[in-house]
Amino acid sequence: MALLILNSTRISGQTCCTGGVPLTGAINLDANSGGIRFGLTYDINQLSDFIQGDRTLENTFLKRETHSVIGQLDLRITDSLSVSVLIPYSRLTERNTLTGEAFKANGLSDISIWTSYLLYNQGQTTLSLSAGIKLPTGATNIKGDQGIFDLPLSLQPGTGSVDFMIASAVKSAFRSRPSLIYSFSGIYKINTTGRRYAAHSEYKYSNELDLYAGLSEEMLFLNQLITPQLQLRINHFGEHQISGNPNPNTGGTWIFLGSGFAWSLSPQLSINLRGQWPLSRKVEGFQLTTTNRYLISAFFSLSKP
Repeated sequence: MALLILNSTRISGQTCCTGGVPLTGAINLDANSGGIRFGLTYDINQLSDFIQGDRTLENTFLKRETHSVIGQLDLRITDSLSVSVLIPYSRLTERNTLTGEAFKANGLSDISIWTSYLLYNQGQTTLSLSAGIKLPTGATNIKGDQGIFDLPLSLQPGTGSVDFMIASAVKSAFRSRPSLIYSFSGIYKINTTGRRYAAHSEYKYSNELDLYAGLSEEMLFLNQLITPQLQLRINHFGEHQISGNPNPNTGGTWIFLGSGFAWSLSPQLSINLRGQWPLSRKVEGFQLTTTNRYLISAFFSLSKP
């Protein structure tokens, strides 16, 4: 359950389409950032498309949204090594337009800790490796308004599991046009069994693979650096499990198109806006999946890069 956007060796995380919680947050790692860096990301994930196999169904009575605010602290240990801590807070809502029923939950989500290492940094080419761990800090048994029944897993901020992530990212520029930058990145997430759900004491989200290819063009506008971005994302994960048995209507492959721009107001302050929309989806069974996704991030560094 992660999205990966690469810009200046950055890795960004995305929620899965069958659940509302950004398990890795909206991650924006930069192994080449200097000193201490603070970040804040606002992430909106709108799910209103019903998919059966590879067909989009017309019945859209169920709508779900996740609004997450992710605080981030990056510490550069050496010229090549950095550590990042991400603390997300999520508000999840689900509404049935036929019955008028609405459910909501909010709370701290799962905190993740990452280590990034810059393997290569020569000219405009960089190569980095990252590894992370996600801790089960988010709530998993929030009840509905009447306080009787637990809300479904898709409306719980946490997963109840310790999970592991590995990632790699490379970026460079075309020799004939140094301002045009291309990037490739990938992230693999290994999920363990969550044991804190009252309804499903042993629920395991599937491992997940994300692959990304991106293009960005650096240009000056009023003496400030503006970078339009275009990105293709392929996301795949298998069926989830309940007590070792497959959970129907989970898993599939998604292809997304993303676009946006980064704005460097100063060497220390940058803003990034981006959106993401599905191009192709093939799911197992019948699923509610992402229709639109929007993120805005701001990062401030205490020292010049």
